[in-house]
Amino acid sequence: LRNEPGIHVTVCVDNVAASGGYMMACTASPGRLFAAPFAVVGSIGVYGQAVNIHKALEDRGVQSLVFRAGKNKAPVGLLGEITEAGKANIQQMLETTQAAFKHHVTSARPSLKDTIDDIATGDIWLGLNAVENGLVDGLSTSDEYIQDRIRDGATVLKLIQREKPYLFGRSPYGSRIKAFMRSMTKEAVTAVLGSTDVDGETINARSLAA
Repeated sequence: LRNEPGIHVTVCVDNVAASGGYMMACTASPGRLFAAPFAVVGSIGVYGQAVNIHKALEDRGVQSLVFRAGKNKAPVGLLGEITEAGKANIQQMLETTQAAFKHHVTSARPSLKDTIDDIATGDIWLGLNAVENGLVDGLSTSDEYIQDRIRDGATVLKLIQREKPYLFGRSPYGSRIKAFMRSMTKEAVTAVLGSTDVDGETINARSLAA
C-alpha cells in the first residue's frame, strides 16, 4: 500500500509489535513508524518447539510407527524416534525463515541493513530504546499522532463497525448505526452500502426516504 502514489502509511505501536507484529509494523512508509515510550517492539527471530513421547512409550512396551514419503517430511513429531538429522533439518528450516525475516525487515527499512545481525537476535526493546537502534522512527502514541494531525488541519475519519444482532436481544449499537445512516444522503447510502441489515431492519436509500 505504501508504494501507491500519494499514499503514506503511518504505524503507531501503542502496546506490542513483536515478531510477526513488527514484521507488519516495519512496512510503514519511511519515517512514519512510531511507538509509545513503553511499547514493546522487535523480537526479530524464529522459534519452534516439539514434544516427543517415543521414549516414554517405548519404556512401557508400546511401539510407535511413523510412515512418510519424502525423507524430510515431518522430521520431528510427537511419535517416532528423533534423529540428529531430523533435528538438523528443523534447525535449517528455522534459519531459512530467519533469513527471510531479516530480508523483509531490511527491505522495508534499508537503514537497518548494517545492523540487522545485531538487532535480529530475538530481543525486544521498549519504544525509548527502539528509536536509538532504528527499529522505529520516533516516539508517539496513536492518540498523540491523531491529535497532531487534527491540529495540522487534517481530516480524520473514524471507521464504525456494523454490529449484527446479538443472540439474546438486540445490538445496543443498532440505534446509533441507524441514526448515522439516516444522517447520510440517499445517494451516499446507495453508493457506499447499497443496502444493509441492522437489527433485522433493511436500511437502504428507499427505506430512508420513507
